[in-house]
Amino acid sequence: MKIKSGEITALFPEKLSDFDFYTEEPYVIFQKEDFLNQEGYNLLAKNLDEYIKQNNLKKSETGKECFPIYMSDIDILKKGYVKDFCNIFFTKSFKTWFKKTHLPYFQKFRGFSFFYPYKRSRFIKVLGSILSVIKIPINIFQIQIEFSHIVKDGFIAPHTDASSKRLAFVFYIPKDPTVLTPEIEKNWGTVFWRARKNKGSYKSWKTNHQLSEAKLKKFYSHYTEGVISEYKPNKLNGFIKSNVSWHSVKPNNTNIDRRAIVINVYQYL
Repeated sequence: MKIKSGEITALFPEKLSDFDFYTEEPYVIFQKEDFLNQEGYNLLAKNLDEYIKQNNLKKSETGKECFPIYMSDIDILKKGYVKDFCNIFFTKSFKTWFKKTHLPYFQKFRGFSFFYPYKRSRFIKVLGSILSVIKIPINIFQIQIEFSHIVKDGFIAPHTDASSKRLAFVFYIPKDPTVLTPEIEKNWGTVFWRARKNKGSYKSWKTNHQLSEAKLKKFYSHYTEGVISEYKPNKLNGFIKSNVSWHSVKPNNTNIDRRAIVINVYQYL
């Protein structure tokens, strides 16, 4: 399925198993090469830095810098390739594709669905309380697009993702692809972890980042690298969140920022 927005066209396989790479071990992981048309990708990559400069990136304790936007933000974005890219994930076509390809892994979809356009607020909690009393079958989703930089010495510790997450995409868009070597492509790739043989797996439905040295040491004694999605231009990779969907990004030991766009869909009700 193709979704076009301005000069940018994205290709979504009809089924997850139709992606260029697909596996169900250690959990469902999929990858798509050449996700965008080449001209659209080049225009987006060229203009992304200017957009980033106009916004303040929030830095995490592990050195990841990010700036999230929601559906309600799309109208205030300046016309251009970044806005075109974001619009793809706010279309009815994408929402339909998401419900068809992702929701069966979590629950049987029933009732009405609503995509909440704003950053999560108290309104969601209040609405949830009301609906739990009057028993109306409704599903509330939220789409978030996050522009992510991992600077020198930054990393993402092993974690399984938030319990509310229903879709997790990472789109690789390097600032300068000429600096990528096979070693950098591997070190900057997303690592999906597999439990070692004869070792029990850690199960965590919550995000549960393994940040402390003691936790990391214990985690590595139980887990080994299962799949590494190498960091290559115009590549999309994703997975189905579960209680064993441990993934991470190794420390960036270069002076070059690791640049990516993260697309998330959350379910709050």
